[in-house]
Amino acid sequence: MLSLSIMADESKSLREKIAESISSPLVELFDKKGITLDYLSDKLKEELDASIPKLFQSDGKVVESREIPVYDIRQRARQDAHKLRGDYPVERKQISIDGAVPVIPLSDEEQIELEATKEMLRKRIKTK
Repeated sequence: MLSLSIMADESKSLREKIAESISSPLVELFDKKGITLDYLSDKLKEELDASIPKLFQSDGKVVESREIPVYDIRQRARQDAHKLRGDYPVERKQISIDGAVPVIPLSDEEQIELEATKEMLRKRIKTK
């Protein structure tokens, strides 16, 4: 569970606070192997600008060459970028079972908001 201490620093965005509070062995391994955020950002940028050379021939000779955008790669890269930035709402899947109450897990942001609300209510109760 994330601590409420990450709510204290108002100068950082909520996304930055959450990212800093999560430590993953997988992320550490990737970093050691050179698969850093900078490296991945560079690769994403390359994919956003993906193109292939198109050669134009006449009488068997190349007369012109142009870079042609590869739109399917660009679109997938753009979608990845939006997901990584958090621009899309969190995808939720709901499964229903007869007689059961569905449980929908909270996102990290919702969990932080819930913890902050609980802490605020505890303080109000203590002051009364």
